[in-house]
Amino acid sequence: MNHRSTILLIGIIPIILFSLFTPALAATVVINEVAWMGTGAVANDEWIELLNTTSSSISLVGWTIVAKDGNPSIGPLPAGASIPAYGFYLLEITDDSTISDIPADFIYPTAGNLMQDNGETLDLKDNLNITIDTANIVGYPPGDAWPAGDSSPSSRASMERIDPLASDTDANWITNRGLSGGSDRKGNPVTGTPGNNNSTFAPYYATPGPFLCLDFDGINDHVEFSDDPVFEFGSEGTLEAWVYMFATLDRAGIIHKGNGFGAGNEAYSLRFGFGTQNDQVQLVVRDAAGADTITGNTSLTPKIWYHVAGVWDGNTDGDASDQTMALYINGIQDTSGSCTRTARDASDKLFLGALYDFGTNPLSGRIDEVRMWSDVRTATEIRANMCKKLAGTEPNLTSNWRFDELSGTFCYDFATTAVSNIGYMHNMYWPDDRICSSASLGDNSAYDYTGSSPSDFSANLAHSDGDDMTATGDGGTWSAGTNSGLHVYLVDETPTITSAPILWKSFDTILRYWGVFVTGGTGPTYTAVYNYGSYPELVDENTLELAYRNNNCEFWKGTSATLDTGTNTLTRTGLYGTEFILGSYIDPRNAINYDGNNDYVGVSDNNTLDLGATGTLEAWINIAAHNANGGIIHKGVLSTTADEAYYLRLGPASNTIVLGLDNGSGTTTSITSASTLSTSTWYHIAGVWNSGTPVMNLYINGVLDQTGASATTPQNSSGGLNIGAQYTTAGSESPFQGAIDEVRVWNTERVQAQIRDNMCQKLIGSETGLKGYWRFDKESTNTSCPDYNFGTKNNGTMYNFGTAGAVITARICSPAPIGDDSAYGYGTSTAISSATLWHSDGDYLFATENTGTWNNPFSGIQMYRLDEAPVYPPDIATAPYAFASVGLTPPPGWSSIDYYRYWGVFVTDWTVTPTYQVVYNYSGNPSVPVDETVLGLAKRDQYCDRTWADAAATLNTTTNTLTKSGETTEYVLGGKDAPLAIALISFYAEFDQSSDCIRITWKTATEIETIGFQLWRSDTEDGPYTLISDSFMPSQAVSETTGAEYSYLDCNADLETYMTCYYKLEEIDLDNTRKNPVYGPIGPVTETVGASQFSRSTSKTQSSGGCFIDALYKY
Repeated sequence: MNHRSTILLIGIIPIILFSLFTPALAATVVINEVAWMGTGAVANDEWIELLNTTSSSISLVGWTIVAKDGNPSIGPLPAGASIPAYGFYLLEITDDSTISDIPADFIYPTAGNLMQDNGETLDLKDNLNITIDTANIVGYPPGDAWPAGDSSPSSRASMERIDPLASDTDANWITNRGLSGGSDRKGNPVTGTPGNNNSTFAPYYATPGPFLCLDFDGINDHVEFSDDPVFEFGSEGTLEAWVYMFATLDRAGIIHKGNGFGAGNEAYSLRFGFGTQNDQVQLVVRDAAGADTITGNTSLTPKIWYHVAGVWDGNTDGDASDQTMALYINGIQDTSGSCTRTARDASDKLFLGALYDFGTNPLSGRIDEVRMWSDVRTATEIRANMCKKLAGTEPNLTSNWRFDELSGTFCYDFATTAVSNIGYMHNMYWPDDRICSSASLGDNSAYDYTGSSPSDFSANLAHSDGDDMTATGDGGTWSAGTNSGLHVYLVDETPTITSAPILWKSFDTILRYWGVFVTGGTGPTYTAVYNYGSYPELVDENTLELAYRNNNCEFWKGTSATLDTGTNTLTRTGLYGTEFILGSYIDPRNAINYDGNNDYVGVSDNNTLDLGATGTLEAWINIAAHNANGGIIHKGVLSTTADEAYYLRLGPASNTIVLGLDNGSGTTTSITSASTLSTSTWYHIAGVWNSGTPVMNLYINGVLDQTGASATTPQNSSGGLNIGAQYTTAGSESPFQGAIDEVRVWNTERVQAQIRDNMCQKLIGSETGLKGYWRFDKESTNTSCPDYNFGTKNNGTMYNFGTAGAVITARICSPAPIGDDSAYGYGTSTAISSATLWHSDGDYLFATENTGTWNNPFSGIQMYRLDEAPVYPPDIATAPYAFASVGLTPPPGWSSIDYYRYWGVFVTDWTVTPTYQVVYNYSGNPSVPVDETVLGLAKRDQYCDRTWADAAATLNTTTNTLTKSGETTEYVLGGKDAPLAIALISFYAEFDQSSDCIRITWKTATEIETIGFQLWRSDTEDGPYTLISDSFMPSQAVSETTGAEYSYLDCNADLETYMTCYYKLEEIDLDNTRKNPVYGPIGPVTETVGASQFSRSTSKTQSSGGCFIDALYKY
């Protein structure tokens, strides 16, 4: 097989690195705000703000901002310059007093750098002088006006970008709407938001589920809002929020209008009580004469999310709620009382998380999804909306703060565009206090609060596609008398955490996921049934699984749900409050091997395969031996040429490629490639036509090889589509001898750029014009070959392959260079071949030509990345649990490799053997350890080579790179010198209803010099921890580079007394000269809440646990 497709695996020792730097890609950093008009203090006090739109910090060293006319020319930015993930970089002119209360990231001189008031065009350029972004590009040449901003002395309002991901057009700029985020050199507010989100803001990123919340320190953190008429509710109102308490504090504020508590200070307040009631929610409505106050009956347990709502009706207008007030916890009325007051019209501020300017009566905990209404919400209305996001246009909704801003200190109101409803985080640091939220919140929901036994409580929720989730009580105590309730919610987006359990496909293409929220009762559990029957884009339902997690901030794990393909359901019993997502195991990357006699794959005729005036046929092929006219893709019956429509085949006398079209009326047009292909080499071939132009083109490895100036329109034949055979002469099916993979049929004319875009990556299956798509990625004795084009489903069948054993033998491992994403570079005689492929985490692979001949017509580089374990699934051991010699084994002496992504490089020229240099920048890879010196780059020839070897790459921890020259191979990241004895995949604990114990489970990927494990327990997170005396388990791994699965039942945990448990896992190392590594803690674990740690690769330190934590998520 051709060795020019190389796989890179990066072997690492897994811990998390939070301070990450990567070079920039276009559109990763944008010019976000320009104060070309200066400030109210000094018209020449100009400033510019940059915004990082990515999840990783980016180095700005050497970057410049230069006007098209050369003035201003700002920079280059100095050593150490960087912009944080989703953060800002502020450039001020003259000195740091331009914005007096916000430190400048860079100060540039006034001379020669003032912007013209009548317009400039600014270019943001990186250290290679590549233009990354522009501002006012329409204003070039100079002299055209700025698209936004106000230079009048009374305003001096900045020019703000509306959508950071949209291009620089006049329509994408707006004048600041009056929001101030800093002070000028005279101490007066500037009309701009330097170092903060703009006054016109909408998330430019997905915000699935609850996404983010705010974390309050219990000292003085709070969010405050200027007084606004919309906050004056008078006699009727509703306040609601999701709340998570860390510790009890007297009168800790949730939602509060007024400066402090007591007479004359407040209008209304949803907060915690005082003294012995400081763990109970309290509602206060105050007028000039006094206050009506109710305090709940339920004590809220720390570190659990609750939905709380307070309503009041102080008038007598004849409705059912007249002169009443009530508190609801999780949709259940907790207490009620009389209310005869109208909340006073206070000119004071609104506060979240405290009761006053100085953070008085602060909350120690978290708040999410705050809503305020000008009416009295009923229990039905509260239940209907508590587990789903609002549209923002609901009647009587006055405010809705989601706190889903990734950066900045502003909190935007999703119910109005009013600037006055934007809150400001005080005494809070947004990189630490905007954190992952695990509140139970989706885009739609259903509920049930009625019944007296478990099975009475059942809720079903369906997606518009038809798939649905049902949750039904199955254990514990469920009854209305114990305040039982059940919600099912749907998040109609891909989850933020897309890492799947090891050996599963990534969840990055999954369309949605589900959640269940349970309240009340005693130890309630439920059965979840997911009906996937109408879920789009399913190929092989036999590989389906259901993953779950305890909340939005955890990683997914397998449920071992029961699959019933007859009813199209996945079922799991004995659950308590979890989220679910449909998943499947990774497919083998297979091809079909044809013996050259008479075997082929046949697809029944379908009018979607009649391509008409335009079309494209493409496939990856590896010729074992030449068969005259050997068919690759052919439409028509195999018994006569009269029914032939189109074909892509070998030439009659050599391994050339022929594209032919037959109109059924005696006219056939064809072209033959100029190049002759070699045997035992993988090629991508594509045949394209447009009979209207007319033109026919043949492409080899993404390069135009032959063209013809005529093209007939192929007939609509009654024969099927044949892969691996073609009728050309009487009695001959002209079979193909060799391997064929990734066959695609389009009814559109694909141009060279489109072919290059997709030839080395899998398709989604719903691309425009795609009429058939066969991957052959099955490992089965079944002869079916699914069509991955989800619009047509023209499944194929393997014919003449013989016995079931012969069928499975023909399904071979495919070295064809196909990934989940790809990038490419095709050089010329004056330009080099190079390409950069990024991962969404921020790490990337760069390859460029190195030695040999690179100026041939077919010279180029295609790069691909696979977001899965580097393993061929048919090799996986089934018992015991182990990953032995299946692509997961690190090179000798290494401790681990990256189990969740690897990379490949395909050199497109087969006539010469050029080599390339590869640079892997590991910044952003969550598996990177604190000690980067142990990193290495492993390589193998191609996917079907199960053995990784040390690539001997050069490590540079300053630039965060691994570099290797003269390569033609595949790669992965890994950890060298075995600094970690164990690679931990997961560590989780949950209450086991059947045994009334806590079950602790952990999985390892490698166990180098590991004797065994033991567990430690505590009732608090900070300890002290006590060794569980009988918990020792000896290592079960069959070798040091394989893993095992362990499970321990802790039946001595005293949940009745302490309510919660925390666990640490200690590995007993053969090397007794060092302290044993310890993982964790995980917790709290209760009868209704589990806990987990998951590692995308694995983690361990000498003193504390290492689970993967994305930089966006803090627990």
